[in-house]
Amino acid sequence: MSQQQNSTISGSIYDVYTDKDTRYKEQRMPRIGQVCKYEDGREFVFCAASQDVVAGKFVAAPTPFAGTLVTAVNKGDTELTVEVVPDVAAGELAGGYLSIGSTNYKIKANSAASAGSNSKIILYDGVTAAFSATAEIKLAPERHTNCATLASGVRAVGVVMVSTNKGSASRVFFWAQTRGVYCGAVVTGGDVSKGDTLGVNGGDLANTSDIVAVATALVNIDDGKTGFVYIEL
Repeated sequence: MSQQQNSTISGSIYDVYTDKDTRYKEQRMPRIGQVCKYEDGREFVFCAASQDVVAGKFVAAPTPFAGTLVTAVNKGDTELTVEVVPDVAAGELAGGYLSIGSTNYKIKANSAASAGSNSKIILYDGVTAAFSATAEIKLAPERHTNCATLASGVRAVGVVMVSTNKGSASRVFFWAQTRGVYCGAVVTGGDVSKGDTLGVNGGDLANTSDIVAVATALVNIDDGKTGFVYIEL
């Protein structure tokens, strides 16, 4: 019996790509943030990372950071020059958000910049007021753009389907499951019973009550083992 997708994707949810692949260069891979849904209720999202990720580990979104407006802008401007705190790759902020004053704007594109240097950021909509140079900027990258293995206390993006091996490439691209029946993530923090809710700690499922719940156990699972759970992110 074939698996029926409710949304069409190129390739398979088990495909892994790097920025050195021909498919990447020819834009023949899914777009970052694209969602794939199956009739059985499972859902997946296409993610990117600058480091290798491991199958069965939950990953988190990149952390928002601050910046400083370098050149004054007028009301209606869509291009801003911003000094950024961390390194940013070209396009890394696309789909994310820029906050200035009391308003948030969606980012269309950005240029590459090393930490402490300037990135040109292009917004979909013009700013609603004028701002002088040195105005404080806050930036939230698109949540699937530069994922990393989740520690704790942060909302998970999804659980990695296939381990990556980026080799000499700069970025890897992969599918992460966000909803539905899943078995493959190790449970830590003690045995769990069917119906227990689970969070994430160090990328693994965790039987800890003070962590944001991401899944429900469908069977009894021993500490350090895997078992079927229902993910709901």
